Amino acid sequence: MLETELRAVLESHTRADLLFLELARALADEQVPLQRLLVGQNPPQDCHGQTVPDFSCLESAVDTFEHLCEPLTDYSLKYVAVLNRACSAGRSTTDITSAIAQVCKHAAKPSPCHKQTSQSACDAMADCTWCK
Repeated sequence: MLETELRAVLESHTRADLLFLELARALADEQVPLQRLLVGQNPPQDCHGQTVPDFSCLESAVDTFEHLCEPLTDYSLKYVAVLNRACSAGRSTTDITSAIAQVCKHAAKPSPCHKQTSQSACDAMADCTWCK
C-alpha cells in the first residue's frame, strides 16, 4: 500500500513538472526566453526595492490553470513562479490563458483517486487502488 501511495505521489510530481515545462515552452519567445521563465529574474521592483507583482494577471493565470488543468498542490505551487514571471515579463492574460488551454488540452486529466483522503471516499471508488 505504501509503495502504491508513493508511486501516485511521484507520478503527480512528474506530471506537474512536465505540465509547467510545457507551459513555459508555450509562453517562451525571443523577448521572454524559456530560461527566464523557468529560473528567471525577479519581477520589477519599486523605488524601495519591493517586488511589484501583477496580481490581476497572476490571479487570472492561477485560476485558469486550476480550471483547465488541475488544482495546484503543495508540490506544484512552486510553479506559480513561472506564471508570475510570464506576467511580470508583460505577457498578456490572453496569451497566458491560450498557452494554458493549449498545454492542458493535450494533457491527460489526473485520476480523481489521488484526491481522496478519507477511507469512505476511497471505498466509494472501487477501481481506485491508490486508496486501498
